[in-house]
Amino acid sequence: MSNAVPAKIGNANSGSTRDDALFLKVFAGEVITSFERASKTEGADMVRSISSGKSATFPVMGRIAADYHSVGAEILGSAVNHNEKVITINDLLISSVFLSNIEEAKNHWDVRSAYSQELGRALAFVKDKHILQTIGQASLTTTPNVTGGDTTSNITNTGIASSTDATAANAMIDAIFAAAKELDANYVPAEGRKCFLRLEEYYKLANATNAVNVDFSGRGSIAEGKVLRIAGIDLIPVPHFVDSNV
Repeated sequence: MSNAVPAKIGNANSGSTRDDALFLKVFAGEVITSFERASKTEGADMVRSISSGKSATFPVMGRIAADYHSVGAEILGSAVNHNEKVITINDLLISSVFLSNIEEAKNHWDVRSAYSQELGRALAFVKDKHILQTIGQASLTTTPNVTGGDTTSNITNTGIASSTDATAANAMIDAIFAAAKELDANYVPAEGRKCFLRLEEYYKLANATNAVNVDFSGRGSIAEGKVLRIAGIDLIPVPHFVDSNV
């Protein structure tokens, strides 16, 4: 008995070496893009809408002194130092793709939604890097804008660079408390204080017993790899810090 000759419905013109060449691929119904790049600095920056012009100016006002009044003395008022901080507008930040209408019509999945999400993530990612750069540059400035204004000093703790995680974590805790002390000494409001950390430092802190253990009044979780606050300051991990290439 001779072998049967089957009709290979997956073979293209019976000439292909593949018997599944005409079979369709199963579409998953979702698009795989790059990882989520959520904004890390949202709410930590000041937003101002500028309708025209190349820069924006922010008024800076010094403090007013107070004293006891002597009976009969004329109240003349107090001199107050003023200055301004000029912020120059950067070029337009964009993220773009070009889609051909005919190719989009032929495509079998909604390409615009995937691209629009990725464009938004790219914009947020670059915005975060620029804001973190500005924070880093501002931290190096010790001269106040207003004559006679408060001056601060940079906080240095060499223990942060220790190869021992526990030593580095304790040094970071000490440095954050020192930063909180400087903010309090300069009358900076306690609300809204944030500390942006590189991932290396953040996860060393998340593994520090006294940073997350409730016995030390810690707030966080080793299981979740999170440490929420230290010295009243919210801790935020960022995958990229001040990058000179941006």
